[in-house]
Amino acid sequence: MAKVMEAIEKITKVMGGFFQTPSSENARAESSNRFEDKLKTSFMLSVVVLLIVVVTRTHKA
Repeated sequence: MAKVMEAIEKITKVMGGFFQTPSSENARAESSNRFEDKLKTSFMLSVVVLLIVVVTRTHKA
C-alpha cells in the first residue's frame, strides 16, 4: 500500500511539472487559469482512476 501511495505522489509531481503556467494579471488570463486548473484536476482524476483499475485487476489475477 505504501508503494502505491509513493507512485501516486510521483505521478502527481510529474503532472504538476507538465502543467505549470506563469501567473496572470488580467481577467482573461485568470479565466484561462481556471480552465487549466479544471483540466489538471480532470487529468489527475483520470490517472488515479486508471491506477485503481490497474491495481485492482492485477490483484485479482
